[in-house]
Amino acid sequence: MGKHDEALDLITEIDDTFTKAAAEHPDYQDVSFSYIYNTGPATLGVFLANEQRVAMVRGLGLTVDPVVDTLEETEGTDSSVIGLENANLLADSDLIFTFYSDPANRTEIEAQPVYQQIPAISRGSIVAPEEQPFVTGSSIINPLTVPWALDRYVPMIDEAISKLDR
Repeated sequence: MGKHDEALDLITEIDDTFTKAAAEHPDYQDVSFSYIYNTGPATLGVFLANEQRVAMVRGLGLTVDPVVDTLEETEGTDSSVIGLENANLLADSDLIFTFYSDPANRTEIEAQPVYQQIPAISRGSIVAPEEQPFVTGSSIINPLTVPWALDRYVPMIDEAISKLDR
């Protein structure tokens, strides 16, 4: 488009927004998280550290659970399909971020006993937006979505952190 300098300015603006948000929430820096998803009962996937949803949360200063770096990327994705039988891999994640396709899907997934054994899930340290515009907006890093999504994430993250045993 021939607007290289303007693009660089927008990237700097996004980076500055993340830097400011992280500085406003220093208590987030010692909190680990995994960002997971499901495609139905008995399924479990984990978004990898550089996936945009994860990068959005990292921008607030939270730390990706180190276990995520040990997971093998599922070909053609920025995630690893680990299966619900490996939910124990998420035992050290302070928070779990996820989303559901609809309320029935949430009820179905959260009713699974193995899913409930993930410590962050069982104690309620979960950030799971239900509004599809937010789910979509928080998965795309651009000058419009970043400030909008971060403002909405903060109350959800604060609530999830309040359930940690600290």
